[in-house]
Amino acid sequence: MKAICKIAFILILGVGCAFAQSNDTLKLDPVYISKDYNPTISDAFKINENPGFVETKVETPKLNYPILKKQILTTFTVEPIEPAKMKREKLPKLYKSYVKIGLGSNLTTLADIYYNNTRSRKHSYGIQASHFGSQGQIKDAGFSGFSNNSIDIYGKKFMRKHLVSGGLDYNYDALHFYGYDPAEFTTIDKKSTKQFFSKAGFDAGVKSFLKDSADINYDVKLNYDYLWDNYSADEHNVVVDAELQQFYNKELIKLNASLDINSFGNSQDENYTNGILKLHPQIISRGDKWRLNAGLGIFMDADNTARFYFKPIAEFKYNVVDDIIIPYAGITGEVKRNNFRSFTDENPFLISNLELRNSNHKPQLYAGIRGSFSSKIAFNVKASRGKVEALPLFVNDTSVSLANKFAVIYDTVTVSNFSGEVTYRQGEKLNLMLRGDYFIYEMRNEQKPWHLPSYKVTLSGKYNLKDKIIAKVDIFAFSKQFAKTFDPTEGEELRDGVYAKTLNGLVDINLGVEYRYSSRLSAFLNFNNLAAVRYYRWNNYPTQRFNVLGGVSYSF
Repeated sequence: MKAICKIAFILILGVGCAFAQSNDTLKLDPVYISKDYNPTISDAFKINENPGFVETKVETPKLNYPILKKQILTTFTVEPIEPAKMKREKLPKLYKSYVKIGLGSNLTTLADIYYNNTRSRKHSYGIQASHFGSQGQIKDAGFSGFSNNSIDIYGKKFMRKHLVSGGLDYNYDALHFYGYDPAEFTTIDKKSTKQFFSKAGFDAGVKSFLKDSADINYDVKLNYDYLWDNYSADEHNVVVDAELQQFYNKELIKLNASLDINSFGNSQDENYTNGILKLHPQIISRGDKWRLNAGLGIFMDADNTARFYFKPIAEFKYNVVDDIIIPYAGITGEVKRNNFRSFTDENPFLISNLELRNSNHKPQLYAGIRGSFSSKIAFNVKASRGKVEALPLFVNDTSVSLANKFAVIYDTVTVSNFSGEVTYRQGEKLNLMLRGDYFIYEMRNEQKPWHLPSYKVTLSGKYNLKDKIIAKVDIFAFSKQFAKTFDPTEGEELRDGVYAKTLNGLVDINLGVEYRYSSRLSAFLNFNNLAAVRYYRWNNYPTQRFNVLGGVSYSF
């Protein structure tokens, strides 16, 4: 490029000179070049040097920082942290008094009155009075009015390690022997068929709550009842129950003991005094998935003579799958108290001159499975079989012309029972329970299990609609039963002049609705025997058909 620039400069300079000389007087001869012009450019001179690295050694200086030791005083103040608190739900307000009154068809009356103290860590006490009765008339039967009344006074004292309780009670239940045809017995009035049962009693108890497993916890109760009726029968019953328990290593040792003394007298100056003494030592052992309860029942049944019974009592259950499937099996037995009160509680149409005998339940085997299908559905199925000596049966007393009273006879019976129960619970909104029992009776002397059904089915339900409307339903179903009679026109002949009168099975449907206007005031309406079925639980005693009962309740 430098060469090109030089040639260009020379040419420009030459031309310039030519122009300059054209004005001068100097004249040059022309020069002619006869060959091709071939310019050449010489190579440029290049400096052939590359940058290099000169290594320079620099010594690292040694630095020395002296540390001056000097303590600076500091202060720290601890600020306390407030303890964590769990947010408690607000407890609902309690009211001391509650009144419920009702009126229904068949001149039915209802009254319940409660008075209690509210929440207290020291004591609990209250009084309860109730009445339920009816003056209605049943077709083709005598006067069937009844009245059930009771009053209870109770109290509890809470102490650091003990609970002391006690109470007084009085019951008055009036009824009539209406199991006859008034068209046939026109001279019978309701005064002559009246019966009542008055019962007065008291109870007391003390229970310990000792935390040390080496201590013996106990629960002792005393109960006394005096019962008398309209036909000069009376009964005294005293029961003392005691339960002792203590842990020994991982096993729980328990002892249940009771003394039951009963004295019954009637208008014929007959007196039956009897005592039952029970001792039941047992050991309860458990593992992660199993539990074993093994013990021995020792019973003494004494009146004029003393009879001793020894009965093995044990149960084993195993949790197969986390409370979903729990099979269990066991053996049990007892001497059961039969007295005037237990009989009249089941069948109030009894004669007052009864022969009392206790029932000896011989060793009974049972097995079953209980568990749950889900968090809402639980079930329990069970089968059992055992023999009972002196099982009470109710039969019509033919010594009375009306045959409208019942006597008690006894027989040795082998009882097989198959039962099942399913419950469904959806919080407080919906609750359902279905239970069924099927019985097989093998009689020794009697031809039929008089007034004992072969199956019973119960369905109960409750539905809560936003805690405003509460609906309840109860359905009871019994199989047919048999009543013992000597009248060939009333039933099927068996043998020895005994006939079996068939009492048809029953289905009783009851429905109740409650409307809660507020937490204190509500109204209710109950419909009983919706199907208006005329059935007999006891021979010659039809029940009331459809009836309705309504009323209100109030808390204050």
